[in-house]
Parts: sequence; C-alpha cells; structure tokens
Amino acid sequence: MVIKDLYGILELIKGAQIKFRRILSENDTNKFKIGISSNGIDKKVDAIDGMVSHTFIVEESGLYDIFIENDETVSITGTVIIK
Repeated sequence: MVIKDLYGILELIKGAQIKFRRILSENDTNKFKIGISSNGIDKKVDAIDGMVSHTFIVEESGLYDIFIENDETVSITGTVIIK
C-alpha cells in the first residue's frame, strides 16, 4: 500500500472543508482512495473508474492529515481546496 501525504499535518477548525475535485488516475482501472485522518481515525472515499470528487467537513477542531492511498504506483492529478 502506498500512502501519499499531501500537506503534512494541518491544524483545522470545526466546519472547515477539504474539497477533492476531479482527482483522476492515468487509467480508469486504477484503484485508489482519498482521505483525511485525525486522532487515529481515518475517513476515506474510494475512486470509481479512476476518478473521485468529494468534500470532507471537519467535525472537530484539531490536527488533520490529508492523503491519497493506493495499492500500486500510479499517476494521479487533481485539485484539493482547503477552506
């Protein structure tokens, strides 16, 4: 399993949004997940047909890790907006 930490640890406040927009792999058969983690709890969303878009809402202020997880090395592109 390959986990790519996108920003390091970020301090986010309750209500903040982490928007993954059109996260695409080079091939629609590639499997990967996007996610956030805080206090040892991961929230993940699976890509379907090599693509995923999702908005996570921060439920509790704290330290968060934002990541992409996959089982193989693949090229992934897209936009992540934190507000």
